[in-house]
Amino acid sequence: MAAARPPGPADAVDLADFANLLDPLRRWSVEYGDVVRFATTDGDDCYSVCAPELAGHVLRRNHRNYTRGLGVERVRLLLPGGLLVDEGERWLRHRMLAQPVFHRRTVAGLAELSHRQARAVRDRWVERARSAAAIDVTAGTSQFALGCIVDALLGAPPAAGDPFAGLADDVTRDLAFARRFRALRPAIGALIDRRGAAAAPEADLLAMLLGARDPDGAPPTRDELIDAVSTFVIAGHETTATALTWIWVLLAQHPQAEARLHRELDAARAQGAGDAELLGLPYLGQVIDEALRLYPPVWLLTRRAIAADRLGEFDIAAGAQVFIPLALLLRHPQLWDNPDAFLPERFAAGAPARHPLAYLPFGIGPRRCIGEHVALLDLRCHVAHVAGALALRLADEQPVGIDPQVNLRPAGRVTMHGRLRGGWA
Repeated sequence: MAAARPPGPADAVDLADFANLLDPLRRWSVEYGDVVRFATTDGDDCYSVCAPELAGHVLRRNHRNYTRGLGVERVRLLLPGGLLVDEGERWLRHRMLAQPVFHRRTVAGLAELSHRQARAVRDRWVERARSAAAIDVTAGTSQFALGCIVDALLGAPPAAGDPFAGLADDVTRDLAFARRFRALRPAIGALIDRRGAAAAPEADLLAMLLGARDPDGAPPTRDELIDAVSTFVIAGHETTATALTWIWVLLAQHPQAEARLHRELDAARAQGAGDAELLGLPYLGQVIDEALRLYPPVWLLTRRAIAADRLGEFDIAAGAQVFIPLALLLRHPQLWDNPDAFLPERFAAGAPARHPLAYLPFGIGPRRCIGEHVALLDLRCHVAHVAGALALRLADEQPVGIDPQVNLRPAGRVTMHGRLRGGWA
């Protein structure tokens, strides 16, 4: 007896623009349930999966049966190779070469770089607040995140020939941007060549990549190094900047949560806490975790089944496309009480237990985000320093819309006004 097919819409879906997919996926999950089948106008057989156990099956338990799905073509416009787009043995080799770069001990050594960048952003925003000028939060968070990753990769931006100069100010993410970014490859290659020819070794992530070896003792090729640097820059700074912008929007919209964060930061400073101690403050971490739950920067994971598989009670054929919309799973009403509310305390110690796969903003399984710990470090540094000095309010009272491209970005630029607070500034 043939297995039942999942329910879903009768009309085929045009996936030319993924930005048009979030609302239908949300609507279908309410109408049809956790597994929804739909077809595309190109003839692809697709399944949207919002159940945590089934997401775990695709991403972890049976991950070898799945390759990157339809969404990878969007990423390849920016990155022809690297961890975000490669498959099989090539991906595994790149992962092993990059793994030491993101070891917890290495990440801990990046803290001062993140603090320095956060203090610089704080000081710029404080000056804007003193003069009652608006603060471009979209640009500011992008500058911070890019500065962190470039500093970590290169120790400091190169004195000449910085291929990433101006990248943070270009907030478009259209085909023209993709072409501009891919055009940076020769300049990135030249930077790598100069570093490889330098007599004095540097102590940064690029130096670690240059010295990396696979299990057979082979170093990364020049193209692999270009792919790695490009991936770290575009993926690392994009996702962190997006998350930070949403954090400031949420705190501005929830003054009670903002006030609690301010009290925690002020109390820590009054007790003599240094920068390192600030990073471990509990409510600060809860604010960040809750923002990532509500607005995961990578909102949609896509996979393609290599062989036929079974998702719960449903069979899927080889070649089927599986979509895992994290933006919906992380707000699943059966997994979270009051799922659309901003409640950082749901992540407090002693809070009610939740499903072990209910919270996965960085993914799970072998392809879990390799830069997770770097991202969390940068988020904590930025929020601690800026919230210590400023209270931010949206300049426009209109609701902030969502632009669900590759990343779940706020629609348009987010502009705020700052109020100086405490003695921090």
